[in-house]
Amino acid sequence: MAMSERWMRALRAALDEWERRGSGATSGVHGGGAIAAAERAAATRIGAQYVISVGSATMGLYAAMSAVGVCSVVPVQVDVDEWPAAVAAARALGAELRDCADIVVTSRDPMPAVARGAIVVEDRARLSPLEARPVAGAVAVYSLGPGKAVDCGEGGLVATDDNELAKRVVATVCHPVRQVIAGLSPDAANLASRMHPAAAVLLWHRLRTGAQPS
Repeated sequence: MAMSERWMRALRAALDEWERRGSGATSGVHGGGAIAAAERAAATRIGAQYVISVGSATMGLYAAMSAVGVCSVVPVQVDVDEWPAAVAAARALGAELRDCADIVVTSRDPMPAVARGAIVVEDRARLSPLEARPVAGAVAVYSLGPGKAVDCGEGGLVATDDNELAKRVVATVCHPVRQVIAGLSPDAANLASRMHPAAAVLLWHRLRTGAQPS
């Protein structure tokens, strides 16, 4: 069976299960329904205090890097072993790339030793949110795109144990309604990047059952 057919069958099964449970409306505006359920399930699986869903891992890296302070006057070190979405995020933030910096984005597993006091963003694009893996740095970003360990068609997750960083991510990529729910002042002038509701239902189902398309 073609991958697209397997994926569609998995999506139908997830949507049917969500409907049978009568679990409520799903909306990226308020982050409720399957989005909230998937984020809670991912936090439990990973072992993180907070998980925020986003439209893509690249946007997740953008939000995570912004949250830890990467900007036009704060450089970043990118240490990755594949095409680095982190570089695209750094460019979007106007940050200078350096071989050594106080903020490091890495996809190395295990996480490499860094300078004392350095802030680490973990690029976990090739890792699975089904696996227990507490956040070793300040924040970790997962990919849910095609070919990844958990394929939801598109999407990403930002995981952290830091409440302030979680709020900064929400402020960067979430709808103003969800910002208010999180206790923040609403700011509509952000780069809204919300997970599609169907992707959230599929992610919830995968995290609940551990199932991959078959």
